[in-house]
Amino acid sequence: MSIATVCEAAIATGKVLQKLLPDQLSAKEQELLRSASADGLIHLRYDDLAGKHVATSTREFSDDDAAITESYLHAFVQICDCGLVTHQKESVFRLSHKGFGIARKLKNGTSGHDGL
Repeated sequence: MSIATVCEAAIATGKVLQKLLPDQLSAKEQELLRSASADGLIHLRYDDLAGKHVATSTREFSDDDAAITESYLHAFVQICDCGLVTHQKESVFRLSHKGFGIARKLKNGTSGHDGL
């Protein structure tokens, strides 16, 4: 199943409507969301050295250690599966309304749920 399909299925099945608190996310999931909090853009990229990896407008989540790169890719799939990300086109993704809400709470150091 493609990552785009995971995002679309999460939205279609109502996962985005489930309550999710920032502290229920892993450290890497939180890190990705904080990094994307300004413009919401997340890209899947591929290069010969890093392989497939996740990037935001401010950071490339790749590492010489392939296990670390894969852990960020896994975190990205998880936030997609929670309905926090929508597929835009090709390898471009964007935070959903709920994703923006949680990402900005994480960026600002606040917690809790206010209906986003």
